[in-house]
Amino acid sequence: MRKLIDAILVTTMLFGCGSESATKSSAKSEKKVTTKAKAQKKVTKKNKVDTILKRMSLKEKLSQMMVIGMTGAGVSSSLKSDLKRNCYGGVIYFRNNMTSKSQVLNMSKGLQAAATSSHAKVPLLIATDQEGGVVNRLNMGCAMSGNMAIGATNNKNDAKKAGKLMGDELSSLGINTDLAPVVDVNNNPNNSVIGIRSYSDSPALVAKMASGEINGLHQGGVATCLKHFPGHGNTATDSHSGLPVVRTSAAQAKKVELYPYSKNVKDTDIVMTGHIAFPSLDSSKMNSKKGKIYTPASLSYKMIHSILRNQYHYQGVVMTDGMRMGALSTHFSELDAAIYAIKAGNDMILMPTDTGKMNSFVNSLVQAVKKGRIKEKDVNASVKRILKMKEKRGILNYKASNLKQAKANAVGSSAHHATENEIAKDGVTILKNNGLPIADGAKVLLLAPGSSELSCMKLGIKRANKSLKVTGMVYQAMTTTIQNAIRQNDVIICVSELPLGYRVSQTVTSERTPIAVNRYAKLLKKKTMIISAGSPYDTAFYGSADAIVAVYNSFGLDPTESLQTNKAYAPNIAAALEVMCTSKTSKGRLPVNVYQYTNALTNKILYKRGSGC
Repeated sequence: MRKLIDAILVTTMLFGCGSESATKSSAKSEKKVTTKAKAQKKVTKKNKVDTILKRMSLKEKLSQMMVIGMTGAGVSSSLKSDLKRNCYGGVIYFRNNMTSKSQVLNMSKGLQAAATSSHAKVPLLIATDQEGGVVNRLNMGCAMSGNMAIGATNNKNDAKKAGKLMGDELSSLGINTDLAPVVDVNNNPNNSVIGIRSYSDSPALVAKMASGEINGLHQGGVATCLKHFPGHGNTATDSHSGLPVVRTSAAQAKKVELYPYSKNVKDTDIVMTGHIAFPSLDSSKMNSKKGKIYTPASLSYKMIHSILRNQYHYQGVVMTDGMRMGALSTHFSELDAAIYAIKAGNDMILMPTDTGKMNSFVNSLVQAVKKGRIKEKDVNASVKRILKMKEKRGILNYKASNLKQAKANAVGSSAHHATENEIAKDGVTILKNNGLPIADGAKVLLLAPGSSELSCMKLGIKRANKSLKVTGMVYQAMTTTIQNAIRQNDVIICVSELPLGYRVSQTVTSERTPIAVNRYAKLLKKKTMIISAGSPYDTAFYGSADAIVAVYNSFGLDPTESLQTNKAYAPNIAAALEVMCTSKTSKGRLPVNVYQYTNALTNKILYKRGSGC
């Protein structure tokens, strides 16, 4: 019996070893198959782009380089036909194109259905400028607090959360590309187009926050775009109306304007070229309808190839800013501007002409290629980059079934607004504090330049659950009615707005009146508190106020909503009141230097970047 048991054990061991050996052999075999499958998949991916490129005609390739605008809030029969006939690379939405969640969702589906019915069958890049804050196209979602308010948090995770939230809302509506983040360094307080669209006047802080937002937007399912290369922050001219010329040294441009690009081009999908001239980076001039001009970055081969591609090793898509902006349209015809832009190295041309003229416009570009004004090999290289980007972001694999109304309904939800509000509170910056938090039972007068801002102030107090005796008034100028209200209250909280598009000035009503309110209230020994709700440079005007709070955006809540939050509004003013009612400190820190203002802007710093309490 013992011998029999031993024999069985030996046999079992032998079979066991054989099984283990077979398992190892099988594992090796599986590994080889998996490796081969991965390699095959890689080849297939590569071939997908090449296969599409090979079947495209020259006109389809040039169409793929165009991003067209839209009229109205639907897909017209003429647009549908044009999309089927051509192979446009993308469509851009503006606020007037978007009226409701279901409308935007159905419009996106309709556009993609037409595009994928074309000969080339390439899905569209559907884009919008959802920067957050003052530039907020999605009027039914979360407007977010805006870049400068997020810069004030100095928290990369807040930027990431903001990007993720915006990406989630956009992608659920079929918008697969956000023309954001803005990485302009706002080192010119007189800037009339960037201002609070910038995170900061610090290149390092801009680069850090942009990195977080890019990460968040990608997690939300949308492609990203750094703008406006090489930097629009040190301009006093708005490129929508004229050509800004930035006269800074090449060394300074590299240290400041170009720095955020050097840190983030490896992660973004698109870089947008600005209609801005930097003579220190490209001193060449072009002949225009108005004589010789410095070459704008958007038309500069040196800017795109020597700097962006060669120095910073950027391999992604380059897109122009809107081609009909005054910086170009006053100097060049639409066709010449587009040809120059393509020759300079732009892969995508944003709104080169009216949508209804696009077919004949692309025909003219075909003729430009045939006449040698544009090289076909450059067109092929651009289209390949576009297709690779679309593949990377899943756009080539578009399926209408992935866009569901249930997901779209979450746009602007209370949960989303709660996240938006937490980010906004992190950016509230108390620069001076004598009297915060506001005491329970205080008689408080709220003054704002508009009813929407006033509604936000009331919402903030409501969220703080504070017991206050509140009187709210909209001001246009200092009146006897306001003076009487100041006398009857203990704490005067006044919103001051240095709006985007105005230079630092004390002649604007939304600044002049708060100055008068502050002076009058101080004479009566009342507590005065100023909320700077636009560009923070107006904080220089209110040195005698008891409290000064900066929030960097004033886009308010629709007063007809009765404090409901199912529409887009910038949460900054509401966040300010909530913080002022509940805390004597804030997390926010000033993201720019504020300079003293004595009849004109001086070089003396009044509040340093990083200030806050």
